[in-house]
Amino acid sequence: MLCTVTVPTQIPTSINCFAMADVLCVKGPGLGNWAETPEEVELEQIFQKKGKMGMSKDERKSYYGAKFARAAAIRLVAMYERAWDECIRRELAASEAAQALSLAASASATSTMSPRSLSTTPQSAKSSTWGGDLYELKVHFETSFGQELYLVGSVDELGLWDCRRAVHMAWTAGNVWTAKVSIPADRNVVEYKYLIGQHGQFQWEGGCNHRFETTGGRCLSDHFNH
Repeated sequence: MLCTVTVPTQIPTSINCFAMADVLCVKGPGLGNWAETPEEVELEQIFQKKGKMGMSKDERKSYYGAKFARAAAIRLVAMYERAWDECIRRELAASEAAQALSLAASASATSTMSPRSLSTTPQSAKSSTWGGDLYELKVHFETSFGQELYLVGSVDELGLWDCRRAVHMAWTAGNVWTAKVSIPADRNVVEYKYLIGQHGQFQWEGGCNHRFETTGGRCLSDHFNH
């Protein structure tokens, strides 16, 4: 892959700035394929011959400007690579969910209806119970690129309101985020919120806390409070 580097017109010329450029432009894995332009080769030769302090002001501006531009281009490509990986991950998750749904529908169509399945007892739209101490919490939320959803709450299993101990949730088809957590019955009442995480920073969900009683493991579906 060839990279054409455009030199910025204004670049700081302090020594600290020079050191920063050196750090930003250290070659890492996979960057060796970025061919240098003739201008970069010439500037590098001048740098090697004269040294940092022996170069003229214009030469230093061009040299470090090229370094900054190359570093910016590399970061841009890395961002697109991460976006592509995220697209593939979500496509695979959607495909797996669709396949599971298809298998479930096929099994339902060929099975014999039991008396229990004929029950007219209404079921909660937000909770399905299966017992034990395993709880699955779900919430629909459309994230921006680089965002992830976390779960934090009033019990030790949910981090005791400490963002650093929050439970990371998994994205599934339809932008539904889910997490499974074992919570003992003696916790009695659990309060919790969802967090939007990005680059180590967290944004708290608005509104009141979600809450449930630990009367038996079940699936809980929530609405995200903006």
